[in-house]
Amino acid sequence: MARRKQLSITERIAQVEAQIIQKEEELKALKAERKTLLEEKKKEDMEEIYQIISESGKSVEEVKELLSR
Repeated sequence: MARRKQLSITERIAQVEAQIIQKEEELKALKAERKTLLEEKKKEDMEEIYQIISESGKSVEEVKELLSR
């Protein structure tokens, strides 16, 4: 079996910093994906609410009045 070369502290620090950068990029990508999904969810919710209002036969103004009571 070949033995791994022992990394110096400086090399280990560089390695950890590279991992940190990679994880930060992954986190940034995940946050962007979450933002997109939340926007899609909001749009779906709004469409569902509008459909319910339309099916109820009430106007948007009537529903706003009911909700503000």
